[in-house]
Amino acid sequence: MILNFTQCNVCALQKHFAKREKEIINGNITPDAVIDYYNNWADNGYDEEVSPQVYRGPQMTAETVASLFDTSARDNTEILDIGAGTGLLATQLRKYGFSTIDALEPSIGMLNLARKRNLYRNYYNCYLTNDAIPDVKGCFDCVLTCGCFVPGHLPPDCLYDCLPFAKKDGKVVISKRANYGEPKYEQSLISLMEELEVNGKWKKILEIPVPNYCYDNLGVTYVFTVL
Repeated sequence: MILNFTQCNVCALQKHFAKREKEIINGNITPDAVIDYYNNWADNGYDEEVSPQVYRGPQMTAETVASLFDTSARDNTEILDIGAGTGLLATQLRKYGFSTIDALEPSIGMLNLARKRNLYRNYYNCYLTNDAIPDVKGCFDCVLTCGCFVPGHLPPDCLYDCLPFAKKDGKVVISKRANYGEPKYEQSLISLMEELEVNGKWKKILEIPVPNYCYDNLGVTYVFTVL
């Protein structure tokens, strides 16, 4: 679907999106309530509110991933998309020749839309936890998450849960808004990233600012090599 946005359209969408953010980026909301929210949102304007015209995170993440893998290797590069949603990131990855992509997404409403679009090889409807989909631990060349390390969504210690899915020398790519106005959350996430590097679990190789990551908000993409 091609959407044509005027500036008024963008302003209206941004206002509506900001209201939604306020409702779900909240430490007091339970994980199940967040999932219920996304199940409802999936069929009520989600793809319009986060279309490529206003949400550049998936596009820029895919561009970064493409820079990490030779063109000839992309078709066989195994990727896990954590918090896959409706497949915004997979749609962009496929433009660069990546096709072996698995989705992990706790919202069945979101995942059903992705399934209809035939974007993924496997669809895992579950939370990201230490025991999630154990049969594929250590199987992926690249583990991605875009827009999921957010207050009220993935807590910072979910970094520990991302790592086991990647092969040795595989990549972990994390894209997020640079600042959600929650200093405690942001500092905890950065501290854990640094701790994992100090402890020899991974090495940060890139930290890329993303202007207009989502509407007019600055974003950032981190890339780590698993040791």
